[in-house]
Amino acid sequence: MINRIAGVSLKGCPEPGKKVSGAAFDFKDVAKFIEPVETLIANNPGAAIAAAFCVGVALAWWIKRSK
Repeated sequence: MINRIAGVSLKGCPEPGKKVSGAAFDFKDVAKFIEPVETLIANNPGAAIAAAFCVGVALAWWIKRSK
């Protein structure tokens, strides 16, 4: 496998664990996106299972097709 980032400089990257000023996304915002999805799944469990099955079949077909 080819390492495509071997020659990339890390000078502009922040240290791990340090907060980046002006970050566009914070992990506290994740709850705003997950809560409506949880409510949708709770209200429509059959549709959620069917959708998950269809996504699984499509993903398996795509993986099988790529080899």
